Amino acid sequence: MLGGKKLKGQKLSELQKRNALVNQYVLIAQALELQKRVWLQGIIKEMGLDERKSWSVDPKSGAITELQTPQIKTDEPQTR
Repeated sequence: MLGGKKLKGQKLSELQKRNALVNQYVLIAQALELQKRVWLQGIIKEMGLDERKSWSVDPKSGAITELQTPQIKTDEPQTR
C-alpha cells in the first residue's frame, strides 16, 4: 500500500459498482462470442466443409479460409 492511502466509503463503493459492471459486460461479450461460434459451426456444416478442421471467417468479406496448424519441429524422428 503506497503511503497508507486507500479508497473509502462512497468512492470505494463506486469503484466496486464499476468493477461489477465491467465483469457483467465481459460475461455478455463471452456469451455473444460463443453464440457466434456455434452459429458459424452450423454454417460450416451447412456448406459441406470439414467440421474437424479449423476455419476462419472474415466478417467484412465473408471469406472462409482454413487455419493451418503449426508444425512442431523436433530433432528426433517420430516413430509410430
